[in-house]
Amino acid sequence: GIYSGFVFALSCVVAAAMLKDLGLERHSAEFVWFAIGGWIAFALVLFLGPMFVFAAPLYEARERGLIEYGRLTSQHHLAFHKKWIGAARSGENLMGSPDPSSATDLNAALQAVREIRLAPIDALAVLQTVIAAGIPMLAVVATQMPLGDLFVWLVGAVL
Repeated sequence: GIYSGFVFALSCVVAAAMLKDLGLERHSAEFVWFAIGGWIAFALVLFLGPMFVFAAPLYEARERGLIEYGRLTSQHHLAFHKKWIGAARSGENLMGSPDPSSATDLNAALQAVREIRLAPIDALAVLQTVIAAGIPMLAVVATQMPLGDLFVWLVGAVL
């Protein structure tokens, strides 16, 4: 996302500090992996967490929209059914009528309301943040496993 460059730069600083610490004293592999995971989780919370301030207003808007558009759609569909199915009509009368189009438009509007998320975050934003925070950590991972094994692991993870 918009913060990926900053996340990457900050992660480079964190990775450099971790590498310096690893040069001074030996830590277990579990500790290093935990620190890397902790940093990535912290970056997610730090950069994407503030988006959850919109959760309550978005939830309220979604619920209000579901009620209002749901009621409108239901009334429209009942009227459509009464007009086109309840009455004896032929399919020829339906040709050129705007009624089916308005039903489709209402269904699309209701679907858009259903798809409102609690935070303006999608999987792509999470992935970009994880990648930006994780790439500098590869230097730290390289201290824990041979570069050849790291390369095979990365190729396997990507493919």
